[in-house]
Amino acid sequence: MRAFIFWMALVLGSAAFAQGRKGLSELQPATTAGMHPVQYVGGGVVGTFVGFGLGHLVQGRWLERGWIFSVAEPPLMVLGAAALFANSAHTGKSEPNGLAIFGAAFVGMRIWEAVDVWYTPYATAQRARRPSQGLWIQPEPGGGAQLVYGFNF
Repeated sequence: MRAFIFWMALVLGSAAFAQGRKGLSELQPATTAGMHPVQYVGGGVVGTFVGFGLGHLVQGRWLERGWIFSVAEPPLMVLGAAALFANSAHTGKSEPNGLAIFGAAFVGMRIWEAVDVWYTPYATAQRARRPSQGLWIQPEPGGGAQLVYGFNF
């Protein structure tokens, strides 16, 4: 009787798991997250070398996070240029603190943008490909096994 219940749970659990899965024709390649590979690579190149959120715009993800770079990078450039001119205007003792702060902030934003345009579509695709539910057999340390049903949400 135990074996019958075990096999029924396994078969019914597999059927329930199969209903929630996408077919092979519905899956996207892991690196593109539903976007065309040209969009992915083009957005990555534009985002890495041009910046200002334009890579996100090419990838169709500007409203997700690209607007942050479009809003933050121009003021950082202007304030960095102002700090540069203020530093060069003093003929005596110079204090490059403002230039270092705005330079570091701008470089940090550019690094964040480059990582975001290349990695986020890949990570999103990996999360989408993870099974939402599953049934498996888990061995116990003292011997025996458990039938485990788990789901992600």
